Amino acid sequence: MTPEGFTELISQLSPEEQAAVHQFVKYLRNRRTAPAENSFLAAVDEFIATHPELLRRLAQ
Repeated sequence: MTPEGFTELISQLSPEEQAAVHQFVKYLRNRRTAPAENSFLAAVDEFIATHPELLRRLAQ
């Protein structure tokens, strides 16, 4: 997906969903001190556990 496509997709989300995506990106940026693979997988797992409804809507 292009950055423009991603931006367009995010702009279509509710403010709450946009905030969740923002928090996820911020979390990934803050975890750079940990090994990349482990921090990414941990962030993905946490995001999935925290925002299942958002992910379900994005998958539609």
